[in-house]
Amino acid sequence: MLRLDGIEHKGEVGQFRAHETFFSWSPIDRGEPLTRPAASVMLAEWFEGQFRVLCGTEILAFSGFLPMHFESLWCFFEQQSGVLLKKLQRIEAPPPEADFDTVLEAIWNEIGNDSNSQVAAAVTSKDVGSGAVAPALMAGSIGPVAEEVGIEARSLTKQSWRGRDSILEGWAWKRSRHLKSWRRRWLILRRDMLLSFKAVGDVDATEIIPVGGVSHVFSADEHLGLPRAFCISSQGRNYYIACDFEADKQDWMCAFAQVVPCGPGKTAVLHSSGK
Repeated sequence: MLRLDGIEHKGEVGQFRAHETFFSWSPIDRGEPLTRPAASVMLAEWFEGQFRVLCGTEILAFSGFLPMHFESLWCFFEQQSGVLLKKLQRIEAPPPEADFDTVLEAIWNEIGNDSNSQVAAAVTSKDVGSGAVAPALMAGSIGPVAEEVGIEARSLTKQSWRGRDSILEGWAWKRSRHLKSWRRRWLILRRDMLLSFKAVGDVDATEIIPVGGVSHVFSADEHLGLPRAFCISSQGRNYYIACDFEADKQDWMCAFAQVVPCGPGKTAVLHSSGK
């Protein structure tokens, strides 16, 4: 049985419980508890310690959870409700045209004389797209550049439910197959596939990677010489993804660990270099 104290619901603090076929929340003043069957849950999502579920037409919202609580909640609702708890990410608002030009100029100034400057030739305004700057930019941390151009000051908004069957959604950088250039893509991971889109809300995916064909997923920092990168190995091809933050990378790899099937020729999702 899962018991978590200090959980808020409608401005009151109480205890959240999850036990076998139901979950509940009780206020600390021992008022009327809120109880719902686990089978009634249709959707569940998590965002930075906030948790909400859709039970029929009713949305219940709770807050005050710690990061360590996510896994326990995920396991409970996956087992008792058949629902995957979706972890939401913040979305950076697209920068104005002027800000975008400033970002690119700062990138070139940062890596123009670096030993990895040949990689910069693959970064163009078309490839970078809206959102944050390219992964690692290609010489290491982008922190100083981000501060200089005010990236961290941009407004951040939480995504809403995009699809009933998505497990994780968010912006990342995907390396193209032939040109090896990094392109900003909106990724959606489902139980059966990973989809890549140029923009949130697009219908036509730029690429689809069937989860059933994935043999393993591993950190690719050392292989690429870039931080916050990982590789998806599927049917003889390697797909390289880089994230804006290390926490995002871990979220994606953990999400893949939940859906990649085990079987002959398949390995667990690795959090090392995979060598």
